[in-house]
Amino acid sequence: MYIHASKFWPSDKIASVAKNSVWRCACCKVMQQRCFKVAFWLSNTIVLREIIAQIFGISCQSTPTMTTINKNGSAKRLDGRSMPMLWKNSSSGKQTKFAGVKIPGDCQETSALLVAWKQVESWIFSRIVETVWWQTTFQDAFNRICPLRAAGHQCGCLPVLAKLVMEQCVARLDVAMFNAILRESASEMPTDPISDPIVDPKVLPIPAGDLCFGSGAQLKNSIGNWSRWLTDNFGMEADDSEEDSAAESKSFELLNELSDLLMLPKGMLVEISIRKEVICPSVGLPLVIIRILCNFTPDEFCPDPVPSIVLEELNSESLLERCTDKDATSAFPCIAAPVVYRPPLLLDVAEKVRHRRQCKARQESVHGPEERVHQ
Repeated sequence: MYIHASKFWPSDKIASVAKNSVWRCACCKVMQQRCFKVAFWLSNTIVLREIIAQIFGISCQSTPTMTTINKNGSAKRLDGRSMPMLWKNSSSGKQTKFAGVKIPGDCQETSALLVAWKQVESWIFSRIVETVWWQTTFQDAFNRICPLRAAGHQCGCLPVLAKLVMEQCVARLDVAMFNAILRESASEMPTDPISDPIVDPKVLPIPAGDLCFGSGAQLKNSIGNWSRWLTDNFGMEADDSEEDSAAESKSFELLNELSDLLMLPKGMLVEISIRKEVICPSVGLPLVIIRILCNFTPDEFCPDPVPSIVLEELNSESLLERCTDKDATSAFPCIAAPVVYRPPLLLDVAEKVRHRRQCKARQESVHGPEERVHQ
C-alpha cells in the first residue's frame, strides 16, 4: 500500500498511509498473542521494511537498540550506567503503555518511516525475549519461539530471528545464574526479578554457595554442553568474522570467568598482573570477587586456601573503589544489561526479501497494481 501511495497519491495521503503502517505493526496485541505468532509477525515486519528500503534505495544501518528497563523504570548496563527508556511503567511496575515509538510528523520521508518501523521491531523483539528467557531449558525457549524449527522442520520465518532472541536470553541467564550461585546458600531468596530471579536451585549447574575447584570444573562442563547445543541449533558459538566477534560478546561470559577463577591455583593471585587480567574481567568489581574468594572452600583438587595477602589486596582495592565510585557499594547482585535489538543483516534477510518481491511481481502481472490496492 505504501509503495503504491508513494507512486500515485498526494503527499498528505502518503503520510497517513505511513503512520497507519507503523501503528498497525505496533498494535499487534503482542501481550495477548502466543510467542511464536509474535515472532512470525516480527519476521514479516523485518522483511517488509527491507523490501521498502530496497525499492526506495535506502540503506538500513544495523544500529543496536536498547529496549528493556529495570523494575525501577531505568535501564542499566552491567556497569550500572543508565540507558534510555522506550516505554512507561504502570503503577504496578508492569510495562504496559507503549511509548517507545514516536512517529515523525513528516512521514512523507521514507527514511523517517523506516526509523519508526525499526523502533517497533525493537519493542516487539524485547517482548519475545521477556516471554521466553526464563524457560527451564533452551529447548523449551526454542519451542516457544518457533515450534516448527524446534521440531526440525522448515518455517517461513527468518531463521536468524531465533538466534538473536536466544543470544539475549543467554546473556540474561548468564547474569541470573551468576548471582544465584554466589548466594550464601540455596535457601537465600532472590533479590531482583530480572538480574537475580531464580527461585528453584535445581536449575543451577552447581549448588548455590558451593564454591570449590570441583564445582568450577562441573560448571565449565555444563557451559560446554550448553554451548554445543546452541552451536548445533543456532550457530551461536561458530567462528564469526573479526568484525562480528568485536560486536558480540561470548556466551556465558560471567559463568565462564567464575569457573576459571574457581579452578585457578589461588597462589597465582598474589601477582597483581594476574589478578587484573584473570579475575572476572567482565565484572571488574572487587566486592564481587572478594565474595567469591571468601566463600571458596578447599577440596581434594585444590586443598590450599586463598592466601590472606590476596584478600587483603582486594579489600584495599575495594575500599579505594568505594571512595571514588558511589555505586560500588551496590555491586552485588550484578545488574543484567538491557535487551539489545540488532536488526538482522541484509544477508540474513535477502532470500525472504527476494521471494516476497517475486511473489508481488507475479501478483501485479496478473491483477495490476491498481486492482491489488483496492482488493
